[in-house]
Formats: sequence, structure tokens, C-alpha cells
Amino acid sequence: MKKFIYAILFFFLTCNTSIFAQEIDELSKYDTLDEVSKISENSEIQTLLKNLLKEDYNAFISNFDFYGEPHKLTDHGLFVEGWLKDLYLYNASAFVIYPDGRLYTAWVTPRNETIQYRTNVASSEAIQNNIKNWASRFEDMSFVKKIEIKPPPSNTFHILKQISTW
Repeated sequence: MKKFIYAILFFFLTCNTSIFAQEIDELSKYDTLDEVSKISENSEIQTLLKNLLKEDYNAFISNFDFYGEPHKLTDHGLFVEGWLKDLYLYNASAFVIYPDGRLYTAWVTPRNETIQYRTNVASSEAIQNNIKNWASRFEDMSFVKKIEIKPPPSNTFHILKQISTW
């Protein structure tokens, strides 16, 4: 009986290892500048992005007109960035993906004064380091939403005076 249990355990351990190795190979297909744009054709990766970003998916993915050099990370992840032509500092997106499906995304558009950031890693409290480095090129933008305090319109006092006389 012990041999049977060890055989089953061995089977599952080797099976999971081969699946993990296959997933790493899958990401390694996109780790060159010539191949990175094909990541948009990978339905599994695109499904992960759509599930995470929901209604923001189009804003994120539309920034991948041009791709930057992808980076293989020492922890087996892949960093990918893209931007619209001539808008490297205004319309840009980046993501880090891992073989196990962990995903970190960030993007900017001219309408936003902030860097939008999403991840599917519930335990992640800090901005992922590669995303943070990518975001450092955007001046006067941060991951925290800016609060703009505007003075009231000049006719506010006049309107309040009219209301109080009714």
C-alpha cells in the first residue's frame, strides 16, 4: 500500500512539474522584441487580462501599438510594455505575468492624472517593482488618485444670497 501511495505522489509531483515547465516555455516565446507582439494573440493571457481589467481592458490594451523590449524576470515572470506611436509618455501600458497566472497591470492615458494599477494577487499590498520602475518615467503622476481642490465659482455668493431671500 505504501508503494502505491508513493507511486501516486510521484506521478502528481512529476506531472505538476512538467505543466509548470510548459507554462514557463509558453511565456518564453514572447521574451524577444521580434516575438512580444504575438502575446496579443494568446487567448489564455488575453482572458486573464480581460477578467482582471473588465471595462478597463480596452483602455489598457489599446496602448499596445508599439512594444518595448520585454524583460524576462529572475523569478520567471515576463515584463511587457507598449505605447501609442509618439505617445510614449502619455498613452502607455505595462504588465508583468507569471507562469502561474499572477498578473500585475498598469496604464496611463492623457485623460488620467494617475497611473491605473490592477493585480489579481490579493496578498499584494505594494506596487509590483517592475511596474513601479516603469511608472517612474511619468512625471507628476502617481498611483494614488490626486485630489484637486477647486475654489467655488465666483457667482456662488450671489446664488446663495438669492436663495436666502426667497
